[in-house]
Amino acid sequence: ELSTALAVCKQASIEMVLPELVGDELESHRVRVLETSFAGLVAAHREAGRLAPVPSLGELPNPGELAREYRRQLGQHFSFVPTPSGAAEEALHREAFRLRPARAGKGGRDAAIWLTVRGDHLTRSEPGYLVTNNSRDFAATGTPSELHPTLLAEVRSHPYILTLCPSLANLVECLAEAADPTFDEARIRTLSAFVRAAQSLVHDPAFMSLVKPPDE
Repeated sequence: ELSTALAVCKQASIEMVLPELVGDELESHRVRVLETSFAGLVAAHREAGRLAPVPSLGELPNPGELAREYRRQLGQHFSFVPTPSGAAEEALHREAFRLRPARAGKGGRDAAIWLTVRGDHLTRSEPGYLVTNNSRDFAATGTPSELHPTLLAEVRSHPYILTLCPSLANLVECLAEAADPTFDEARIRTLSAFVRAAQSLVHDPAFMSLVKPPDE
């Protein structure tokens, strides 16, 4: 899904951005995954050494360096957006007062991410798309593809809409609809009728004798 979304956005010259805080989370997660994997590898190698003469495992790469390289690679596809000044304080305020996207005294990082997305969107003269599967905090109740009314009110004055996408696949669908809004149900029915007509011609011997060489 990510590869498809990146390809579509590149083809349409659409910039994909990541809040720096999300970059921090991804890099941190990468470090933890690598550390866990390497620890399992070392343990397995030690256990194997008790059973048979195995070659030395050698020095493993540094998880931190690998995670930083991973983040650098992300930067080739995404533009990192810094956390706005004062966003950390406002995020903690939202967490304390249970203001969306924070809830139940938690969600300071979600709030900081939202403030980054909101700030970036308000500086752009184009529609925006927020991709997150965290529908509990960002979406309207029971509608994962709509921003929560509280968050929507914060960008409602902007002339360009900010659409919530619960997945990368949904983002691709939204971009396709935006690129070709005439591709509606009536057009689909018309295309379906054309396909059926083409299929009937393919099975018509008289028609096929006109388009196929005699020896086929």
